[in-house]
Amino acid sequence: MITLPNVLLFFAGLIYGGGVGFLGHKIIHGAVMRATPTNDREVLLLQRRITTRWWLRFFIDIAALFVLYKIIPMLLGAALGIIIFQNVLIVKYIKKK
Repeated sequence: MITLPNVLLFFAGLIYGGGVGFLGHKIIHGAVMRATPTNDREVLLLQRRITTRWWLRFFIDIAALFVLYKIIPMLLGAALGIIIFQNVLIVKYIKKK
């Protein structure tokens, strides 16, 4: 049922998810921006670093959603915020290049 408290919880979750999405993007973006491999060994190291940071972001996202598992409107807002924010930043980065 849609009530004012549920809508407010949804928007609070959206803001929370946006913050988590921004943090996740910065974790990955930091590794990618420092990427200047010059040989095969550095490429493998870079791949490992990016994969490790991707898993770290994944576990942060799961932990952020798990905190809200009893508050369904806020959980849905947070999930949507994480998805939207990370995708918006990725598209913005691609258009910038």
